[in-house]
Amino acid sequence: MEFSGGAINIIGLRGEKGDTGEFWSQELRLQSPVDDRFHWVAGVYYDDLEMVQTPWDDGGGAIINVPSQGIGLLARNGDIEKVESYSGYFEGTYNINEQWTATAGLRVGKEDKDFTDYVGLELVFDGDFDDPSGVYTEDGGTIFYGQQIIQPLQRDDDYSTWSAKLQYQMNDDTMLYVTAATGYKSGGFNNAGNTLIIQDKVVEEEDSISFEAGAKMDLADGRGRLNLAIFHTTFDDLQVARSDTTGVIVTTNAAEAVTKGVELDGAWRLTDTFTLGGSIAWLNAEYEDFENAPCGPFLRAADAAGCVDGQDLSGETLQRAPDYSGTVYLEYTHEVGGGWDMDAYTGYTFRDESTTVISNEFGADSLELLDARLSFSNADNGWMVALKGNNLTDERKLILRQDNDLLQGGQFGAINMPRTYALQVRKNF
Repeated sequence: MEFSGGAINIIGLRGEKGDTGEFWSQELRLQSPVDDRFHWVAGVYYDDLEMVQTPWDDGGGAIINVPSQGIGLLARNGDIEKVESYSGYFEGTYNINEQWTATAGLRVGKEDKDFTDYVGLELVFDGDFDDPSGVYTEDGGTIFYGQQIIQPLQRDDDYSTWSAKLQYQMNDDTMLYVTAATGYKSGGFNNAGNTLIIQDKVVEEEDSISFEAGAKMDLADGRGRLNLAIFHTTFDDLQVARSDTTGVIVTTNAAEAVTKGVELDGAWRLTDTFTLGGSIAWLNAEYEDFENAPCGPFLRAADAAGCVDGQDLSGETLQRAPDYSGTVYLEYTHEVGGGWDMDAYTGYTFRDESTTVISNEFGADSLELLDARLSFSNADNGWMVALKGNNLTDERKLILRQDNDLLQGGQFGAINMPRTYALQVRKNF
């Protein structure tokens, strides 16, 4: 494939990479009868994974060729990652009385990870990629000739998470609840990029604690439905994506972040055939503490001196976290005879603009989409035929924008899909 900022091919980029892997998992679960006053589920889980990404000896790599200068770079990197994890869990629900129900759960686990990285970069003269020569100067001034193998990295993580929920059935139509739970996302190693800096390879584990309260309500003798949820989550060592010094997207940790918001969704059956529904969400997601956040390529070029020790993103918005988003839809259902049912649906979705890099200098535009679907189905013979149309107004917006060191100040972007149509045919046997 070829990347260029104009109509002329300035840089040719060829990739020669491949992934192979083996995965095995097993879960054993024991569950009590669900109609008991106290019912529970318990189990154990084990998995074993080995992933190999283009070992050095296989000759994989990426080539950047600058024909006008008669030189190029042969970049080779690969890795081997082994993951072994064990966990056990228990969750029990107790029906205190006809109105109150309490649920609690616990999960404990252990993960062992081994990671070996191969990385190197060689100068190529006169486009002779079969006979590369030269040296590569990595950050810090160390010069490597040809292959460089990082010593294997290893980490052992023990973790435990819990959850608790209290549910109150106010009446036949209204249920209220409150929940609290902790979360865990394991740490690991970045298997992308050509950096030899150990701290750029290591990703620490992420922990969270969340609280939620809400209600689920049936209205007007079941003609309507309304759900409300209010939530607050605190993350420690939040894992976020960023661009490294080679232009590759890798994962790093923010010290602390908080997300909070409100979600409301519902539906109302206007008639026996028409249903109107929708949802709306408000989200506030910020870094509470991110004082040494890495600068992206754009900021490093604009203010290299100010980016020596990183930047302070405390109080800034998280990536891909629009303030408002929602949908409104209208659905029509009707029996057309002979066992066939017709379903016509049209929906409008929207979302606010949001940032797409941790530095917040680039973002995605706000987006509004109109979709529709007309389907005919027959439960007796298992046939379904549907015509779909997405983005019927042909809205074209930038949904991704990020800078990249690989192109020396260039930027990558992506635009949402244009108006599309699809015909679906399904048969259930």
